[in-house]
Amino acid sequence: MKGGQKICPAVFRGVGADREILVFRHPLAGVQLVKGTLETGEAPQHGAARELREEAGIDGLPVAADLGTSALIADGQIWHFFRFGGETLPEAWTHRCLDDGGHDFVFFWHRLDQEPGGDWHEVFRRALGYLRSHAISSSDLDAIVALDARLLAGHTAAAGDVFDVESHREKVAASLKTSQLICVERDGRHVAHTYFWPLAEGRWFVGAFSIDPAHRNASVLTEIGRRMATIMEAEGIETLESNVYRTNTLSLAFHEKLGFERFMENEKGFALRIERARLSGSVLGRRLGGQA
Repeated sequence: MKGGQKICPAVFRGVGADREILVFRHPLAGVQLVKGTLETGEAPQHGAARELREEAGIDGLPVAADLGTSALIADGQIWHFFRFGGETLPEAWTHRCLDDGGHDFVFFWHRLDQEPGGDWHEVFRRALGYLRSHAISSSDLDAIVALDARLLAGHTAAAGDVFDVESHREKVAASLKTSQLICVERDGRHVAHTYFWPLAEGRWFVGAFSIDPAHRNASVLTEIGRRMATIMEAEGIETLESNVYRTNTLSLAFHEKLGFERFMENEKGFALRIERARLSGSVLGRRLGGQA
């Protein structure tokens, strides 16, 4: 793909586990998100609306939110992401796009929690990962913070620190701007999440591993591990690092089941890490058949 400034108008519908994103099938290049090049002198939000009109035949949708920018989607490119609401759009349609001599793009909805198939271009896999982390609603953020508060408040206090819910919410919201986020739901309820962000090339930090005690089972563990392994492969992550309070024995056991090893410690807790190659040899990795 050519370099420069790119715009990606992401259209969403639904809530929670039923949330979906609009995608299309290119006749020559697989499943994609709407994306284009920002024109000289054009405001990014105007370019997003233009691309929706040109590539999808959608006109008149207002921008719901600016989802930020990323230089990690494709080499030499800055991608600008914008969220649009698609509740009034049909289930599927075909639009004739005039780019590259003209192509028929077949549009449909993709569940946000569903992994992209083999017919997705690698660049759009990365873009989907970014959008999963940045397009969360306020209710999604509430669920993440509420689970963290349930699990971490006591351990934070035991370590002599203070867990302030509003401060934590602000920190999570800021972290998610540069993180990969994995959320797991069961019966329409948020039961687990993890998110991690880059520290250096190939080295990322895990900001949270939170699982509802009632759902600490093989099903949830496997889903988190499978999606984590997919993201590590796509992002070229060689090492994940994490910190755990000494008093949080359940979290420590969970990390070690995933294959994390301790490499530093102090009076409050442990620093742990796992290499991607080691994940396939962990309890989880063996369950996944070595797909890390």
